[in-house]
Amino acid sequence: MIFKVDTVLRKRIRLTKERWNKIITEKHPMMKGHIDSIQETVKKPDLIRKSRWDEKVYLFYRRSAEYYICVVVKMENSTGLIITTYITNKIKIGAEIWKK
Repeated sequence: MIFKVDTVLRKRIRLTKERWNKIITEKHPMMKGHIDSIQETVKKPDLIRKSRWDEKVYLFYRRSAEYYICVVVKMENSTGLIITTYITNKIKIGAEIWKK
């Protein structure tokens, strides 16, 4: 386990070692070294949106300099699992769940 953190939605989100290794080796290697920013994004997001494609997937956004960090979380009841994370300059379309 890399970390578990509670969110503003009162859900406990986790990032496993296996998922983290997949993110930094296969999906988004540029996220290596950003664990603290990822955790902070889940704990204190600027915005949370629901995915247009999967109602159980939430996108947590936090502004960082000239871009956003997006953390994509699959929710299951009162918990969630980070499935990916990436840097973007654009917030995806989707229902707004929470805003700072």
